[in-house]
Amino acid sequence: MSKKIDYAIWAICGLFLILAIVVVATFNGKLGQNEYKTYTVQPKEERYYSGMVAPDEKEAVSPKALEKETMTSQPMKSGQKVTKGQTLFTFSKDMSSQISAVNADIQQLTASNASLQSQQSSLSTTTSTDDTDAALASATPTVDNSAQIAQNNAQIASDQSKLAELNEEANRTVVSPISGTLIKDSEGNYFVYGKPVVQGNVNEFELPNIKNNADMQIYKNNGKKMYGTVTQIDKAPYNSSSSVSYYHFQVTADQNLTFGMHVQIKGNSKGFKIPKNAVTDDDYVYVLKSDNTKKKVYLTLDKSGDFYYTHSGIKAGQKLVLK
Repeated sequence: MSKKIDYAIWAICGLFLILAIVVVATFNGKLGQNEYKTYTVQPKEERYYSGMVAPDEKEAVSPKALEKETMTSQPMKSGQKVTKGQTLFTFSKDMSSQISAVNADIQQLTASNASLQSQQSSLSTTTSTDDTDAALASATPTVDNSAQIAQNNAQIASDQSKLAELNEEANRTVVSPISGTLIKDSEGNYFVYGKPVVQGNVNEFELPNIKNNADMQIYKNNGKKMYGTVTQIDKAPYNSSSSVSYYHFQVTADQNLTFGMHVQIKGNSKGFKIPKNAVTDDDYVYVLKSDNTKKKVYLTLDKSGDFYYTHSGIKAGQKLVLK
């Protein structure tokens, strides 16, 4: 009976010994393994800006007749392509009485000049070797009509300028100031739109990221993608408040777009986003390895607000050790 008790005691002691060994091993393992607060790197953040298709230049043209005018041409259709200097609208006005009066004055002055020139050439002095003839010739007065002729010529020139103005007023034309597309708005006003470009919007914090000649991607509402280039950046804001200002920038697309269309503009990626408490001395982070050890990685960082961004040196899914 006592032997059975001894065996039972030894079995219990052995069991406790095994449990003690397991507990100590587990505890020692935990002591050797550091627990870190980490941040999981997300895929690169992309920059998107809102935009609308607008003309790079816009000029108003009027199809309205002036007083006593009549339109003599058919109005052009909205959406029609036009070239600079092309006639868009023509008007006529009865200026016949004014034009006839000026033409009559020009004819009268022209006839007067012809008479004065004829009179002056017929009264030239004849040279003679006879003393008596010489004395008589010197006593004949010489007529000089050049001053009157010059005055008449000046008036003729003035009348001709006036005549050109009257003819222009009688047959007025409206021409396109630029090449582009003729657009008629809902109020009946006509404009000539230049080539379509994307007018983007950016706030003052993102403005430094927009560069002239930078490549952009443009997404239409149906998801279709095209490419473009930044061709202009405004120097002054179009909208400003106490907290933030907004600027326009212009992107020329590689395909035709419809005026008024809203699009999304995708710029260069901001890179991988890193919280500031993962960055040490503004140039390196600690990446947590699979064996739970840290690896120091130096990065090229850009700071934006409370975060840093980088384009290389780390990958999405990696864990960064937080301070």
